[in-house]
Amino acid sequence: MVNGVKLGVSDQERGPFYINEYKQVIVPAGPQADYYLAGDYNERLEFTFEGIRLSGDALSLQGERLAPGDTWDGPHPGIPYVLTAKNDICYEVSPRPNVTKRILLSELIERGRAREIAQQVLAIKGS
Repeated sequence: MVNGVKLGVSDQERGPFYINEYKQVIVPAGPQADYYLAGDYNERLEFTFEGIRLSGDALSLQGERLAPGDTWDGPHPGIPYVLTAKNDICYEVSPRPNVTKRILLSELIERGRAREIAQQVLAIKGS
């Protein structure tokens, strides 16, 4: 899947690719490193690192089920979200060089619901 895109755009196979939260495989390829959709990856992602199974499951490194507020010792992939001073959650994206766009949860869902979610995170994480 990844090599198919890379070979279709350039004469080089292998190299970086990303799987986003929607299980879409995104491949940077070509002289300008444009990004291409290679397809969907619908299998479960699991890795073994130093004898420990890492996955997206809410499990401790010892394999015990985690609850909200428990310490997460697993990998930290994904988008860094930020609690704002106005009871919201945001993240930033850079769609092109020298441009940063701030995305607020309250722009995507109802403002009261975004505030509730931010309060739940605040209760666990603190300010």
